[in-house]
Amino acid sequence: MIGALARWFYQLLGEGGDAFADMGTWDRQGMPLRSAAELVQGLETTRQGMQAAIASWPQANWQQTYPGEERDESVPISRHWGIWHLNEHDRYQGGEIGITLGMDRLPPPDCKS
Repeated sequence: MIGALARWFYQLLGEGGDAFADMGTWDRQGMPLRSAAELVQGLETTRQGMQAAIASWPQANWQQTYPGEERDESVPISRHWGIWHLNEHDRYQGGEIGITLGMDRLPPPDCKS
């Protein structure tokens, strides 16, 4: 989740700076496993960076588009679509985490705070 969020925001939208560039490689082959503390920090950093970027974009920035994900894709990607796609990705991954916890009869995390 962290790698995809950081990579999309940095490579596609040009946001997040060096921290996002680094975290965008976390899920790539050959990268070290991250500790729980690093994962928590990564989630916090990506969420805070995304929130700050989105809040700072003037209306004109929302009209900006980018080439499709694949080089031969002719439909451009809008910022709206990029943000929605990241949310879809997180929902899917969150569901996988919930199923895995349930299979081991572990309670879901407390998401109220």
